[in-house]
Amino acid sequence: VFRNQLPRKNDFYSYEPPSEDPPAETGDRVRLQLPSGAHLCRVCGCLGPKTCSRCHKAHYCSREHQTLDWRSGHKQACTSSDYLDRTIPDHNFLFPEFEIVIETEDEITPEVVEKEHESEILGSMGEALEDELDSMAKHESKEDKIFQKFKTKIALEPEQVLRYGRGIAPVWISGENIPQEKDIPNCPCGAKRIFEF
Repeated sequence: VFRNQLPRKNDFYSYEPPSEDPPAETGDRVRLQLPSGAHLCRVCGCLGPKTCSRCHKAHYCSREHQTLDWRSGHKQACTSSDYLDRTIPDHNFLFPEFEIVIETEDEITPEVVEKEHESEILGSMGEALEDELDSMAKHESKEDKIFQKFKTKIALEPEQVLRYGRGIAPVWISGENIPQEKDIPNCPCGAKRIFEF
């Protein structure tokens, strides 16, 4: 990932950050309309130009999402405008949202990871002999080592999808297509780029 940061004053985002406090007048209502007036789909949150033919208040991006919402409860609550304003059913359609954690990772020593990994292997193989395990470990390829390092790092926090660390080495999943230093262009200012995510 190469970093690209917009200046504070730009064409895409407001100069002032949005307020973290919810607006007092909306309470717990869900906004399914952009400030520009465009309506959003009740299922996925994308632009919803299509409406429910019965109540004309629920908006959808496609016929498939309208059908999905109809089966998830819109059929029973179609005429209740209060219901449409306050709730969005869980369609189990979107990926779940997770918290962004901005804490530093605990350092774990390789010996601890190796012991835990060894106990898992011994437990799962049951009657495996130690010398068989040693012989298998000696035949470990470079590709296996890279993948094992990746698995060890991911095992610390399996729900993480993005890890931030300025100037650290990337955690590769395989040895293929790893860019060389000559493949990474310098920053427009002329400085050498450093890994950040």
